[in-house]
Amino acid sequence: MSNQKMLRSYAKELREKPSQAQVVLYHTLHKAGITRIRRRLIIGNYIIQLALPRRNLLIEIDSPKSLENPARLYQREAWLQKHGFVFLRLKKDDITNHLGDIMDTISSFAESEEVKQQFWQKVRKARRPKRPTKDASTGTFPPAEPHSYSIKEIRSKHPKAYLPWTNEDDKELTEKYKTGCDMNQLVKLFQRQPGAIHLRLRKLKLLHERRNRI
Repeated sequence: MSNQKMLRSYAKELREKPSQAQVVLYHTLHKAGITRIRRRLIIGNYIIQLALPRRNLLIEIDSPKSLENPARLYQREAWLQKHGFVFLRLKKDDITNHLGDIMDTISSFAESEEVKQQFWQKVRKARRPKRPTKDASTGTFPPAEPHSYSIKEIRSKHPKAYLPWTNEDDKELTEKYKTGCDMNQLVKLFQRQPGAIHLRLRKLKLLHERRNRI
């Protein structure tokens, strides 16, 4: 059986046995009118828990098992970001205790038909392995590059990933969020991942504040 057939079979199995946290988030998204959701979407060699193509957003809820190997999580996240996807990593406790904040964060990603088309173009591109070309001088193929994605790789797209937040950062984040900046704008401005910005907004109690105003 080919690797893709194995992935499709495993994705189908996982789709039929979602975790309770995934079920809660999925139904909450539906109730909020976010209905075009793909569950267990295959991108490259990875199976994504939830994908929102119209927002170019991939969502994963960590399990105790996945947290046993953080290096693998970094590799997965870096590879997906390298191919242009926005990645939001959540914890199981977030679904139980901070679901409203999560929904505010997801809603802050603008959606459109154009974004959806670009999303599927990236999915198709990620599924097609780049064909190596022969070296003209030797007539041989170059050795395969190792997949060594890490924090360094993540920082190639988000230079401030995993760095401490300063008081100045908090002040600017508060100002920009209150003036209506969406998540994509905040990601670009602060050079951090969406998940990190979501957690900081929650810590500063800004998500709750905006929801009360609405």
